[in-house]
Amino acid sequence: MSLSLSRPRAGEWLALLGSVGLTVTLFAAHWYAAPARFRASLLALGEPVSASGWQTFGWLGPLCLLVGLLGIAAFLLAAGCASPAMPVISVTLLMPLALVLVLALAVRELVARPALQLPAGAGGPLQTLGGAYLGLGCALLIALGAWLCLRRDAVAPGDAPVLIETFRIGPPSPGAEA
Repeated sequence: MSLSLSRPRAGEWLALLGSVGLTVTLFAAHWYAAPARFRASLLALGEPVSASGWQTFGWLGPLCLLVGLLGIAAFLLAAGCASPAMPVISVTLLMPLALVLVLALAVRELVARPALQLPAGAGGPLQTLGGAYLGLGCALLIALGAWLCLRRDAVAPGDAPVLIETFRIGPPSPGAEA
């Protein structure tokens, strides 16, 4: 299997960009921070005042990682396979997972933000930082890329049908070599 960067279409490139962005953002960017009034107390206790997506998500963190890695795999399969079968299978798996991720991240960031729980009932909603919105944007990019891939699945123009081995099923046609 040789990688050819001319095989992936726009959808695979978008999914790759979103997948790399989501995977890096999940671990490297700060998604949430404690409210300003609690930061000094948290620092005095030696607690972090902000957290990455991986640190704050329960089941959503592994889903982000799975979607990111599946998007990268879809790109590599599109670049490495002359036949569209494997890339289509990977994108068919990616699309519903990406949609679930987009909906879950949108609810988590826009509707039900996580809250800081402190003793004696103190606390409040965490501040949403740029990493959260960047992660949501990357998830949207993955879903858009997967949708574009599913709309058009064919053999790349550079891969002639001669390069793809085909088999005839059934009795040979008259005059065909045995």
